[in-house]
Amino acid sequence: MRPPGQTLESLTIGPLPIVNHFLDQLKLRELFCQMLPSRPGRRPILPCADALCVLVRNMLLSRYPLYSIPDWTRTFVPELLGIPPNQIDLLNDDRIGRCLDLFFASDRATFLTLFLTRMIKIFNLELDVLHNDSTSIMFTGRYPRCNPAALWITNGHSKDHRPDLKQLIFELTVTEDGAVPILVALHNGNVTDDQTHRQTWDRLRKLVGRPDFIYVADCKLCVSDTMTSITRNGGHFVTVLPATRKEEKWFKEWIQTHPVSWEEVWKRPAVRRKNDPPDVFQGFESPLPSAEGFRILWYHSSAKHQRDQEYRQTRIRRTIVDLEFLNSRTGAYKLKTDEQVQRAAEKIVQDLGTKQWIEVTVVSTEKVEYQQACPGRPGLQTPYRQVKKARPQVKWRVRDEVVAWDAKTDGLFPLITDVGKDRADLKQVLLWYKYQPHLEKRFEQLKTVFNVRPVFLKKVERVESFLVLYFITLIVEALIERQLRRGMKMAGVAELPLYPEQRLCKAPTAERILELFGGLRRHRLLQGGKEVARFQDKLPTSGTEVLDLLGVNREAFSE
Repeated sequence: MRPPGQTLESLTIGPLPIVNHFLDQLKLRELFCQMLPSRPGRRPILPCADALCVLVRNMLLSRYPLYSIPDWTRTFVPELLGIPPNQIDLLNDDRIGRCLDLFFASDRATFLTLFLTRMIKIFNLELDVLHNDSTSIMFTGRYPRCNPAALWITNGHSKDHRPDLKQLIFELTVTEDGAVPILVALHNGNVTDDQTHRQTWDRLRKLVGRPDFIYVADCKLCVSDTMTSITRNGGHFVTVLPATRKEEKWFKEWIQTHPVSWEEVWKRPAVRRKNDPPDVFQGFESPLPSAEGFRILWYHSSAKHQRDQEYRQTRIRRTIVDLEFLNSRTGAYKLKTDEQVQRAAEKIVQDLGTKQWIEVTVVSTEKVEYQQACPGRPGLQTPYRQVKKARPQVKWRVRDEVVAWDAKTDGLFPLITDVGKDRADLKQVLLWYKYQPHLEKRFEQLKTVFNVRPVFLKKVERVESFLVLYFITLIVEALIERQLRRGMKMAGVAELPLYPEQRLCKAPTAERILELFGGLRRHRLLQGGKEVARFQDKLPTSGTEVLDLLGVNREAFSE
């Protein structure tokens, strides 16, 4: 029982010492102080650099909306947030909004260049292979284009399959060394990827300091002018050959009559289910280069081969079932004439994507019906007459020759590159391309773990600043994962008990690492406002090992 007059103060420590360890290495606050323009008039009570750093910490740990951040900060040890205790109440959503406006008015391009250059040097990132992709950030409400210097939130090709919503394009480039983001670009909502690759590559060349890195992207990179420009300036690329290119059609016709000497290049273990067979990749270089003179490499995946077969068979079966159901309804409303039934049948094969495999025709058949020959209630002596009616029926035929033709192309996908055979064989090019899902994982974390949507901001200028801070958040997350996994590899640690019930984890994510320290609290016993005693929760199981692997001082949790 506490003596009278004493109070107990309990504040959260959580994983803030880990986050601060990386933010201090990146010197984020110093860079904010250097680049943010000064406001006219009196000196601000709470520096904008401190407010923006608190916002970054919130994005990493809790993802609260701006109006809830003041309540969130009061639950943490203020010293770990970088704000004196007497200034906590000064942090509110209006002040954070004005800080976002100030960040938009700053030279954000120079800010990011200085920030990224420092990060690359401190963490010694490998920049030989860089991966690029983009995603869409959806918005609801009205966003009129008032400021020509700001982005345009508008309708475009939605990668989230929501054409009814407005969007911005969030483009990201990561390293193959831990999928660490090293470049971000925000575009108007109606911009497509094929319009951005040349500009992105030029920015990467300036950031890396040399042009001879490997630039990996999706099929929107496969534009003659873009690929030729990269090669002419000393760069290299790897991308997917689109199905619209003539080279793709030529090869699929060529393999129908020519034997292909496939070479096994990679055997990847099953990704989803352990009992599934491994995915075997075979490679073959096309005998003809692209129209620009680049190498075209064809690959056959055993897992994709099975998926293609199952997809085709499932679609054909569904089409037949729908056509049989259509036959049972002919003669009903809007299905009485041959033309009406023909249109309905063609719509079925069109919607299911089986037009090339199933041929449909409509024929009229006679159906005999018996109708009462005289009016009145029918009885035993009521006469009936025979009536013949024409009823359209759908006939279909599976085009076996087309199915057999397509079966020879199951499991195939082509890559195009300007990297010579002396530098990259079939396996190396495939491995470069197959690292792309790590970049897509960053987008998944942005939208699910960090909960970037919905964005509760009305001013486009603040939205743009907000998304740049999310880019910094992704960097910190990636660096935490990279540092721990590299530490595990160097220490010979294969697994860590990070899951509930001390289950082992082979590849820890930043989310799992931060959750491990989420319940830590610091307690102070106060007497008349003065500290009498201080103590804190014990580090969780495996917490000390994680801190050692991350290179974080354990004493940071006892301050």
